[in-house]
Amino acid sequence: QRSQDILKIIDANVDRVERKIEILEDILAEAALKDDFLAKGELIKANLYALTDGMDQARVINFYDENQAEVDIELDPNKSITANMQGYFNQYNKLKRSEEKAKEQLLLAKDELSYLNSVADSVMRSEDPSDIADIRQELIVAGYIRFKSNRKKRESPSKPMRFKSTEGFTIYVGKNNNQNDFLTTKLANPYDTWLHTKDYPGSHVIIKGTGFSDETLLEAANLAAWHSKAQTGSKVPVDYTLVRHVKKPSGAKPGMVIYVANKTVYVDPGLPRLERF
Repeated sequence: QRSQDILKIIDANVDRVERKIEILEDILAEAALKDDFLAKGELIKANLYALTDGMDQARVINFYDENQAEVDIELDPNKSITANMQGYFNQYNKLKRSEEKAKEQLLLAKDELSYLNSVADSVMRSEDPSDIADIRQELIVAGYIRFKSNRKKRESPSKPMRFKSTEGFTIYVGKNNNQNDFLTTKLANPYDTWLHTKDYPGSHVIIKGTGFSDETLLEAANLAAWHSKAQTGSKVPVDYTLVRHVKKPSGAKPGMVIYVANKTVYVDPGLPRLERF
């Protein structure tokens, strides 16, 4: 029931963000016409000497066209030619400003959608009540759930999963975004190896130590793919890099990081056969 309650909250916010993205994409589609307004303003400016107030249309040579074809520009006869020209420039500037703002908002909305999908994935992979309690607390901090005082005994925070590779290396797997942050920014050292599915929500995976072979790398990559939204896929891309190449931007939501100097392996996810302890 707790899982379902959280998923309902996430679904409602996903719907909200998807509607916002749709609106922003419509704004960008409209703003794509801005250069047409700029061109019309420039053409009127270049032909001011030949145009007179009161005209409802101007036929001018389009010097933006390689064939120098004539083009008709609609005018408001109740405004001066100069005012018509300025009107096109104003419309261009308005669309340019809305485009810049919409692009910024679209990036934020897509980041939020990615975050919400990652939380939903964490809920679906939860193993016990303490996992759900962690996720609920994360959503309270993020502002998606209103805080309510609860005098009941709280579950102890859940811990990341820990496996031993065939070669004996310890591999950590986060079960939610807070654990992912803990593994990547606190537990791991700069020369441990970090793994995550490419373009899919999922766990941060850490291989502790160096000197392991491809066998351990592929076992860790399988863990990353299995504990992700791509669990049922095939040839799932898993990125890996040293932890020192993974950064958490200031203000980023839990579990959200950027990374460089990565390589990619492809795995067919399967139920992990490694010892878990």
